[in-house]
Amino acid sequence: MPGWVRSTGPSIIRSQPAPHPALSLHLENLNPEQLAAVTLPERHALILAGAGSGKTRVITAKIAHLVTRGVAPEKIVAITFTNKAAREMRERARAALTRSDAGNAAAKMAISTFHAYGLAIVRAEARKIMEGLGYNKDNPLKVKISTRNIAIYRDPAVLLIDQLKQIHVAGELEVIDTSIWHAKVTRGEFSVGMNLTGVGVDDPDVNLYENYACSSERNLTKYCNKEVDALIAETRMQQEPAKRAAAYDKIAQQITKDRPIVYLYHRHWLWAHTAKLTGLRAVPDGMVRVHDLRMQK
Repeated sequence: MPGWVRSTGPSIIRSQPAPHPALSLHLENLNPEQLAAVTLPERHALILAGAGSGKTRVITAKIAHLVTRGVAPEKIVAITFTNKAAREMRERARAALTRSDAGNAAAKMAISTFHAYGLAIVRAEARKIMEGLGYNKDNPLKVKISTRNIAIYRDPAVLLIDQLKQIHVAGELEVIDTSIWHAKVTRGEFSVGMNLTGVGVDDPDVNLYENYACSSERNLTKYCNKEVDALIAETRMQQEPAKRAAAYDKIAQQITKDRPIVYLYHRHWLWAHTAKLTGLRAVPDGMVRVHDLRMQK
């Protein structure tokens, strides 16, 4: 199914005049609909295209078209969904621009996935904040990252330290023996702590109370918000699932705003069993639920 182009105006553009000779290198082999998308005047446009209609070809040709028309490469952003697609788009753009004598323009563009581009923006903003506070690559903020001396704790802490380097923070890893880890963090003897948490029930009540309630001994950050406490108490008294869920949403919004804990990742659990086994259900918390467990003949 060939693509088609809808501009912000009322018309549907089906074709364009023949391209200028200087643009022929990256406009060759385009069908009329693809050519329309590439040479569309500079304005907002929605382009709908089915599978196999040449979307990547159109985007790379559009990039080359913009550069040859004088658009600064650093002002061009191309976003896709997968790393594989981003690499392919980047390689095609580089090849098209090389044919158009645009030099190393592709290296100045942001051609990436949604996640990678979002991360680049966050890092740039974080560096700006740190530099405003007087820190830079040669004068980073020094912090100690404390964690339990177990691989599933240490490995994420090492990755965290590596990422912090990119925003002018120099992390030093402090591994703590398991025998004293819990007592140490409970007393608040850490600057930045890398910890794991989890619960074995479907209801979020336990996790919320342990980590966020003012009076909880396992509230390691000593976070205390009376409104959150009141909402936690409200959910415990509410029996209607919809109203409980609404209260949980309010709690989530508040703790997301306050950020007493920064969650780095969630573990993915893999379960495998024969198709003959019934009554076993895996749930997101990493546990399994058993109900009338049977092995079929």
